[in-house]
Amino acid sequence: MRKYQVLMSQKYLRSRVVNIIAVLAVMLGVAALIIVSSVMDGFARDIQSSIRGIMSHIVIENSDQFAGIGDYERLMTRIEKVPAVKACSPLVECPFVLIRSGDQTKSGQLRGIDFKREIRTSGLESHLSGVDAGAKRPGTINWTHYGMRKKEKNFKFDNGREQPNPGALLGTVLATYLSDHRLVGEISVTSPTTILTFQTQEFSTVGVFKCGHYTYDENLMYVSLRAAQDLIGMPGRVTSISVRLNDTDEADEAKVAIAKALRNETPLINLTDELDAKRIEEAAGTHSVNVEADRIWLVLTPAGAGKSGAARTAISNLLPVLKKADRPTIIAFDARLGKATGRTSPSFEVCLIDSAGRRYYSDTQSRQRYPSGRIATRQAPLELANFVSEDGLDILDPADIQKAEFAVFDGPIEFANIRFVDDRRLRVSSWEDKQGQLLRAVKVEKRIQIIIMSLMVVIAGFSILAILWLMVQERTRDIGVLMALGATRNGIIGIFLLNGVMIGSIGASLGLALGWSISANLGWVEEVIFKLFGWQVFPPSIYYLDSLPHEENPAFFVTIAVASMLVSLLAALWPAIKASLLDPIEALRYE
Repeated sequence: MRKYQVLMSQKYLRSRVVNIIAVLAVMLGVAALIIVSSVMDGFARDIQSSIRGIMSHIVIENSDQFAGIGDYERLMTRIEKVPAVKACSPLVECPFVLIRSGDQTKSGQLRGIDFKREIRTSGLESHLSGVDAGAKRPGTINWTHYGMRKKEKNFKFDNGREQPNPGALLGTVLATYLSDHRLVGEISVTSPTTILTFQTQEFSTVGVFKCGHYTYDENLMYVSLRAAQDLIGMPGRVTSISVRLNDTDEADEAKVAIAKALRNETPLINLTDELDAKRIEEAAGTHSVNVEADRIWLVLTPAGAGKSGAARTAISNLLPVLKKADRPTIIAFDARLGKATGRTSPSFEVCLIDSAGRRYYSDTQSRQRYPSGRIATRQAPLELANFVSEDGLDILDPADIQKAEFAVFDGPIEFANIRFVDDRRLRVSSWEDKQGQLLRAVKVEKRIQIIIMSLMVVIAGFSILAILWLMVQERTRDIGVLMALGATRNGIIGIFLLNGVMIGSIGASLGLALGWSISANLGWVEEVIFKLFGWQVFPPSIYYLDSLPHEENPAFFVTIAVASMLVSLLAALWPAIKASLLDPIEALRYE
């Protein structure tokens, strides 16, 4: 760029106060955009951090929330064998808890935990020492109310000589509420039970935690797993199982693997294995094996003309299979009509035989019948709990199954993928599935705020366009003189483009410095506003967090500044072209 272009651009920039206003407009637009971006990034980060800190990565629940999960230790053993799983722990939750003192009540949520397992599964331990004993800001608690030393972590949830009642660990806001009502040590909790009655239990406060998520700090209380089970009448059962992963980025794959481990599908027989196939005991009719590309079918064909009558085949010695299956709840298989069915309507039934030779049939299943000529494959899961003896007096003990007998009537039927399955209808969810609506709302709000703040930069660009347009009108003589002295049209364009770039670069640089400085000191700004006006910029009861969050993203901040400079350059383009198209003779005619 030539020297006269730089000199003329600097002269035009200093000659009008309105240029300084344009610089301020760009500066304020960039600063506002940086501050909003910083707050929204910090808000999203802190929301996710506080939720993930108190929640596990994966939660396993029963679809029937009142039934809970029994035999959870066995299930956790299976889950821990999944490579993506780091740890898991049992959990009892009761969302309707009343903490009472006379006429005062406070609702909240009670969680029963195995403390040693819980600190390996969630981030609870990191929040136990996060309370400032001397702070006076809302949401903090004075530890001396509880006769405890700061950062003490030796919580005793179980009853002891000095603690007659089970221990309870409270959120800071909840503890502040109880402190204000002089409920320092002992609290009374009333909870609904699984049999739709209410039960009350006294607890001793043994500690306070602060996760930074206002809703949890206000409503959450931890007690021992056994105390929670006794309170809601669920001995030996839990409401959910918490799982921590090695890598949260693999949550979707881990959910599939955990669900498969929970079902623990175990084949009853491998038809392609010669030794395993010998466990088939044929009582009537004949059996054969039909090998296809996707699966192997066991074909049962009744003896006799027209394939009428019955075929019975038993798969014996199932005790080793049951041991591998762990705790099956159903026997499942695929079934379809054989190819030589004819006009009959074949049917089949399943009989389970225990080690004493007693026969059990499903009380929900008479014969499973096929319409004539229908070849479609059907899934046939049968609940083991529904199998009863022939006289209807005894219920099958699934752990004592010795044989599984398949009987086919009036035509060949094929069976495949015969297996035991632990099908307790457990739901596997990630923490993002649980809080997905909140996280999506934060992302949408961030986009909207950035779009709105970006309009300020666009408006600043229009102000630059208007200023330069007026400058071209006022500097017609100067432009004519320059062109008469030999300045090219490209040179004239360069003068005004450089003027726009100067306005944009100075404004963007000042805005970057101002926005970055305010963003890095938002906590201090919030405290000053609170002290001067008594106004909370970021009410924790509304925004869940107890302080104004922020996160500096240098790359994004520089991108904002560069984008504002490009807007300034584009705004200067039209006036620059307009100036270059002036005729020097016409420009000087009346001068």
